[in-house]
Amino acid sequence: MNSFRRIMDSIYQNCIPVTHENETTNRLMHPEYDDSYTEIKSFPEAQLAEIFFIGWSIREGQLGAFSLSPDNTTSLRYGLTNTLKTQRHTHNYLELAYVLEGEFCQNIQGRDVCFHKGECCLIDTNCTHQDYLTAKDARVIFLGISNHIFNKVLSENIPEGILTEFFGTALLSQKEVMQYLHLRPKEEEDERIETILGSLLDELIHLDVGSEYICRGLVKRLLWHLCLAYDFSLSKEQTKEMNVLIGDEILRYIREHEADISIQDLVLKFHYNEDYFNRLLKKREGVTYSAYLQNLRLEKARELLEDSSLSIEEIIDQCGYHNKGFFYKIFVEKYKMTPAKLRDSK
Repeated sequence: MNSFRRIMDSIYQNCIPVTHENETTNRLMHPEYDDSYTEIKSFPEAQLAEIFFIGWSIREGQLGAFSLSPDNTTSLRYGLTNTLKTQRHTHNYLELAYVLEGEFCQNIQGRDVCFHKGECCLIDTNCTHQDYLTAKDARVIFLGISNHIFNKVLSENIPEGILTEFFGTALLSQKEVMQYLHLRPKEEEDERIETILGSLLDELIHLDVGSEYICRGLVKRLLWHLCLAYDFSLSKEQTKEMNVLIGDEILRYIREHEADISIQDLVLKFHYNEDYFNRLLKKREGVTYSAYLQNLRLEKARELLEDSSLSIEEIIDQCGYHNKGFFYKIFVEKYKMTPAKLRDSK
């Protein structure tokens, strides 16, 4: 048995029966009490390592549940008499569910989805879902990851692809796309993910100097492994909507920073390579990045010439150009007249 499962077993063995008092205080599992209400769960306050775990183990009609964070470990035991739904909810953080044993089902955005041993579900912020608990034996662990650590990790070269786009959408805080990824291991047995999760659990249990940095590195390692060792997909509708929103955000950012932006700035901001932005602009606007930016700057120059009293030199500077001769050349190519003539013709 690997260290991850040993840690889990040790925690579950110490579960105490749930009472009204300890459940009210700890709220490890939330049975549905109102099917018309969606609960909003926030990331726990004052989490030094910026992650936390919740685990569920169903055995012989009993649910052992634990919560593990840097300053608190709680484990409770519930009785399950029949199929149980948790309260429908969303998070303001990202959640990764990993199925150790059996089967785990959720209703996500009104759709029932089942996950099997070795599979993961990565749920974006603000994605409405609820969990199904049955008397069948199963084990699931949930990893909550703060948006702050996600920002840090995503800026450190996660492999490009749909998972990066998923992360990017979450970080852009676009609430219109509420999505999830169903991740399946490419190999039948994937012990690597449990090794990484076990290391994270161990860091939280034995919180020591530098643990927050170690946890950040382990989260990066976990996401990197998911990129390389797991298959995942979005529906065509989700992919299309997600790509549109990412494209909208990139175009908005270019327009807001047109005077001093570079394509390297976009790489740092959105975590795609340079070719991605050229492909996006070619598809959306029919031109390359440099041509799109040049058009924006020249349009701004024309507006300033027509609607302001700024000198031509001041306008050239405000539009992000430092070579007056080059500016005159491209301006005349576009408008068939010099800046001075355009101003005089208004």
